[in-house]
Amino acid sequence: AVAAAAAAAGRVTRKVGRRNSPNHLLTKAGFATKEGPARHLQRRIEGLLMMAGDGVLPFKAVLRALALKPSHSLKRWFPKVGLRSAANGDLWV
Repeated sequence: AVAAAAAAAGRVTRKVGRRNSPNHLLTKAGFATKEGPARHLQRRIEGLLMMAGDGVLPFKAVLRALALKPSHSLKRWFPKVGLRSAANGDLWV
């Protein structure tokens, strides 16, 4: 009963991993806590990569363009949503 009440209040998530802050979109394991905003972020990243011509951009360029902070959770989230990264840090769809 307590777990169900906490989930209903939005205080806990059933996704694997912990959040650094209740406001963070991704857990430390790279799972999205809210599907809507995560899908929006995914589409923004995919759109940016498609506008790059060949569909490949360095990871740091994507972070700068979308005003994101680098984090391990973000890198762990990429393969879960179909974004691939190379050893040199390039991202592509």
